[in-house]
Amino acid sequence: MIPRIAARCCICHNWTKSFLRSYSQPPEERMIPFEEYRKLKKTLKTRARLWGLPFAFVGMSISSTVNVMMFPNLFEMAAEDIQPVLGMDPLMLAAITGVAAAGAGFVIGGALHNEFWKLVNKDKHQQLTLREEDFLRRIQKHRFAEFGSFQDDYYGDKVQTLSDYRQWVREQQKKKEKHKGFAASETITDTKSL
Repeated sequence: MIPRIAARCCICHNWTKSFLRSYSQPPEERMIPFEEYRKLKKTLKTRARLWGLPFAFVGMSISSTVNVMMFPNLFEMAAEDIQPVLGMDPLMLAAITGVAAAGAGFVIGGALHNEFWKLVNKDKHQQLTLREEDFLRRIQKHRFAEFGSFQDDYYGDKVQTLSDYRQWVREQQKKKEKHKGFAASETITDTKSL
């Protein structure tokens, strides 16, 4: 009943079609707008990094505690009396294990944030996943993968807005046309040489 009334009363036909399309879909299948998708991805990445910092500190603290337990008299001994561990100074080993533990804690903290966010925001996560799948499908559809350099935005990472996406698609089309022209000229030169 509501969609018919909206279709009759609405002046803008495009708005009516998008309203009817979104009204007919269940709430969990509606995709979020692209701008909101990019903002949400950026926010989640920032929050995951922030969650990783305390876990990195805890990992480094645990590593330091273990190193102190393993080498209790390290700072009281003379330099000549210190026995190498795995062929290196115990302080170097402590520094390497501390950095490794901090890195592992940082990664674990970010992963825990992502899992916690998925549990708390199930609907939003499903919408985010739908939009991400749609975006990646479009990128895959328009990507030109014959040849490229490291400067190319192969995965569309630099796409932040819809205008960036349109620009990216135009660049991919130019590459495709350039390659077709190059391939056509190459076949002409091949036939001439025969």
